[in-house]
Amino acid sequence: MITYHTFNFLRWQTKAKQAAFLNLFTYIGGAVIGIVLLYFQKEVISYIYGLIIGGFLGSLVALYISREYIKSFKILDNAKELLRELFKLSLPFVPNYIGNNLMQMADRVVILILFGKYELGLFAIIVRLAQIPQFFAGTITGGFLPVMYNNYKSEKGARLIKNFFHFYITMIPIWFIIFYFLADLAVLMFGGEDYVVSAYLLPMALVSMLFVNGTQGTGFGYTIARKTHLIMYFTFLSVAINFILSILFGWWIGLAGVFLGTLIAGIIRVYLHIRYSEKLYRFGYNLYYLMGISIIVVIMSYFSYLGSL
Repeated sequence: MITYHTFNFLRWQTKAKQAAFLNLFTYIGGAVIGIVLLYFQKEVISYIYGLIIGGFLGSLVALYISREYIKSFKILDNAKELLRELFKLSLPFVPNYIGNNLMQMADRVVILILFGKYELGLFAIIVRLAQIPQFFAGTITGGFLPVMYNNYKSEKGARLIKNFFHFYITMIPIWFIIFYFLADLAVLMFGGEDYVVSAYLLPMALVSMLFVNGTQGTGFGYTIARKTHLIMYFTFLSVAINFILSILFGWWIGLAGVFLGTLIAGIIRVYLHIRYSEKLYRFGYNLYYLMGISIIVVIMSYFSYLGSL
């Protein structure tokens, strides 16, 4: 939690490089230490110990990086008014983050309902591998977010906001193609031969995550218009859509259908998020381009499933 809050604080202080280093050091450090401990004692608890050690070291680095702010800390005269406004704007984001986790939880529930523990194991390793590139994408988005928001009134800032989202969307099918060819190697390296049978799911899982998290660097209109509570409605609507589609597609084509359902729910979420944000404050997002990319990714995902048969 120390590392997480320090990361957010630093990036909003326009110190994106330090924030990215902190996040990367903690994440990779914990994983590397965990793998080393696994070498000596091949038990799951060894890897968990590694994550704990990595998190502890990351918190020390976080405190060191932010030492100047800690020393100069003081309570402002209008602190109560600022906190009241902050809570009003920020609290709707809490169920939004909860909704992100609920979408993954819904997938796990659907898999247990339709399949069993073996398929849940396949799902778990695929999702964990897909989270690695998603972590880097999230770190980059987090670094750009303060820069974009603090300059949204300028012409260059508005152009950056629009172009950043279009670039993010453009990269999704490219990421799919890259991991389509790397999937077997990645699953074999981290999961072993028993899990290679599920490697075709990796690109589908990755693009579904990219769409689900595609609202992180967009939708400034809600904050500008002080209507962040609308985000919560779209989030829980997408959770319900995800649950329904995952059951339907999972029953139809198996485990791949669960990922396909999450992908479509993520696309719907991004589309609604962008469309209504534009009504509050227009940046010129191209919704037709978004839907075109979305259709391409869905078709690629379905053909990836057909190729596995």
